[in-house]
Amino acid sequence: MREISSNQENVVEYEKTAEKQRAERKRKRKQIDASIKAIDKDQSGLTRSLGSVEAEIQEAEQAKDDEKKELKQRLKQLIVDQINILELERRKLIQAQADLEKEANGALGSLDEEIKDLETLWPKKTFEKRRSLLNFLIQEVVIDSMSTHWMRVQVLWLHEAWGREEMYYRRKKGSAKEWTDEEDAILYAYYPTMPKSQLMELLPERGWEGIIARAMSKGVSRELHGRPTGETVGGNKHDSSTDRLFIHEQNIGESTKSTNWCRLCLHSQSSFGRSHDWSDPV
Repeated sequence: MREISSNQENVVEYEKTAEKQRAERKRKRKQIDASIKAIDKDQSGLTRSLGSVEAEIQEAEQAKDDEKKELKQRLKQLIVDQINILELERRKLIQAQADLEKEANGALGSLDEEIKDLETLWPKKTFEKRRSLLNFLIQEVVIDSMSTHWMRVQVLWLHEAWGREEMYYRRKKGSAKEWTDEEDAILYAYYPTMPKSQLMELLPERGWEGIIARAMSKGVSRELHGRPTGETVGGNKHDSSTDRLFIHEQNIGESTKSTNWCRLCLHSQSSFGRSHDWSDPV
């Protein structure tokens, strides 16, 4: 931030970004407020109509006019349904209002204000404030899946001298979806007798614990106990074959949850050109 503030062009760009954020938030707030008022007005009108229809239903009952009563009851239900639909929308808008207020906590101030005591105050800043600052400093973030659990995160900094950096991150839940018919067929055919390492290679996106759980749910029993001489699988029981291959290739420790950031290259406009909002950090 200090390096960027030394260049007047960067200061101008920063202020433009901050003003754009403020204007967009103001526009959204105005739109939400107007929508909530419109819903309140519609609900009031529907409530009055509902009262009139209920009175007409009572009149039809007294007159023993079953046809009219049935029509008015249907109308009553339609009005109630519409009131409920509007109420759900109103609640969504109120939540959006709260989200905007939360977002306001991350609004960018002037560059001088943000730089002042940044190093010491950074740990105390809200997540929204940190994200806003990072969004200004980052041109692009690319997230790739490397294996069932491991992700690669690459950051291209806006400041040319900072270049591009990357790190690897292990997420708690893997990317595998529902079991396929092909995977189940492999499970039925090989789970009873095939050694663990070989079976995991046939099911490369499944961890051993996941394989056991699937076999139990399908009523498939394991006949092979222990492991063949010389076979060692080890590692995290949730890791898949692709996870183990990846950490071996990258020389990552089995207990490692994320690697350190490392610089790859300097800013290259030819390969990166778009901005990216880092709104969902890993």
